[in-house]
Amino acid sequence: MAINLEPDQELRYDEETGEWILRTYQSPKETIAFNEKSGKWSTFYSYKPESMCSINSEFSVFLGGKMFVLGRDENTYNNLPTKTAFGQVLTKVFPTSVTAVSNQNPSDNKIYQAIELESSSLWSVPEIETENGQISSLPESAFTGNMENVFESGYNKKENKFFAYFLNNENTQGGLLEGDKIRDNSLVAKIIYTANKAAKLFAVNFKFTKSFRSGG
Repeated sequence: MAINLEPDQELRYDEETGEWILRTYQSPKETIAFNEKSGKWSTFYSYKPESMCSINSEFSVFLGGKMFVLGRDENTYNNLPTKTAFGQVLTKVFPTSVTAVSNQNPSDNKIYQAIELESSSLWSVPEIETENGQISSLPESAFTGNMENVFESGYNKKENKFFAYFLNNENTQGGLLEGDKIRDNSLVAKIIYTANKAAKLFAVNFKFTKSFRSGG
């Protein structure tokens, strides 16, 4: 990989994740990662450090004169440093988000029925929007049936797959529970993980059937 760095950019390698972390210190202030294994730019990171380094296979960032070791254990995986508007340095849990697009057979109008998350942990889907502006969402409870344990009836997890039926279009009469079904050519879903530990999301699958009426 060859990158021509600008004067305001810094590049460091994270041995644990196998990523090159690129930090831009001027506008736009961004921290992004290039994954060597996949050969792709893989993610944006929420932390915006003053400097970075790799020490004994651990990746560290510096902010406000303090050093923070990232991903040292599962309980600090998403607990990242940030600076308040008053210059105070603290740590907080930044949610992990993934945006998934459903555009299979884009010429077909579809009735979206369900979503399946192949994951090691429970996520939520707070933002669902179709091409023509239909809006919906799915809380964590939609995947668990309000149950707390995997073995309970209604907890929709089998073989690391979490399953939930789509709620309805909140912009129609009756809203999420009694409104019109989600019906369109394509759909974008923002999937969020908020727990302070490591999680893996392997795949997002959409279940739908063909619709024979307009969904505009």
